[in-house]
Amino acid sequence: MATKNQRPTTAATPQKRLRNLTVAAEYFDVTPRTVRQWIADGRLTGYRVGAKHVRVDMNEVEAMAEVIPSSAAGR
Repeated sequence: MATKNQRPTTAATPQKRLRNLTVAAEYFDVTPRTVRQWIADGRLTGYRVGAKHVRVDMNEVEAMAEVIPSSAAGR
């Protein structure tokens, strides 16, 4: 049970894993500029931390990866 000053945590809301753009870029072997473009395009949510720092949620970054179906999968 949450106390007065704590937010309740639920299994349905995973905790954000905020990391800088360089870490996110390294995950996909792209440049931080590409990650900034994904934020500008709306493919990824950016979070401003302080005046100059931008972070992304690694849960969201990992969710961007898609499985490419092979042509042999339907055989």
